[in-house]
Amino acid sequence: MKNMTKVLLVLLCIDAIFIVLHILYSFQYLENKNFKTSYDGGYGETFQYIKYLTSSIILLLLARTHQSMLLVMWAILAVFLFLDDWMLLHEKAGGKLLGGLLKPYIDGAYHQGQAVYGVLVATFVCFVGWQFWKKSSTKVKEISFYLIVSLGLLWFSAVVIDYIHAIWVGREHNLVAVLMEEGGEHLGMSLFLWFCIRELFSQPWQQTRVEN
Repeated sequence: MKNMTKVLLVLLCIDAIFIVLHILYSFQYLENKNFKTSYDGGYGETFQYIKYLTSSIILLLLARTHQSMLLVMWAILAVFLFLDDWMLLHEKAGGKLLGGLLKPYIDGAYHQGQAVYGVLVATFVCFVGWQFWKKSSTKVKEISFYLIVSLGLLWFSAVVIDYIHAIWVGREHNLVAVLMEEGGEHLGMSLFLWFCIRELFSQPWQQTRVEN
């Protein structure tokens, strides 16, 4: 368990480094846009990609061990989150498509569309997840609880804080709002990956291997 705590600290330290680099860029101590945590395809975003894909692989291993479709769903969701960030689906499907549909009726339609997209995705995941939850073992439900908490933080940061920032604060002028949004997303995904790693190395076959 001490080793697992070290893993979490390493993940959080890396997240903190990216936040510091973002602050340095904001104050023009750095010129490369890749140091911005909010820059698509930047260094911080790439670290998020690694977390998504690593979590997915671990969850598939756990799903096989526990014979759980709920854990398969979590693995698929992690891949979806990677694709969403990498392919900018929240901007294309949310901001441009849904925002375009809302534009004749409300102001700030682009950001409204992104918020609607986030709510629709979360609703769909909750509906599908509930179907699998009812058929899952107590252990799988325990694992899923921690994943829900971590993804809840990620969703709140990516959707709610982003919405507040865009609509009421002003997107380009508030460093604190950006750091809250990006920091929350990084923290949420680091916790998600850590819970996956912790569960993987708590499996009986892993413990036997270590003892031998």
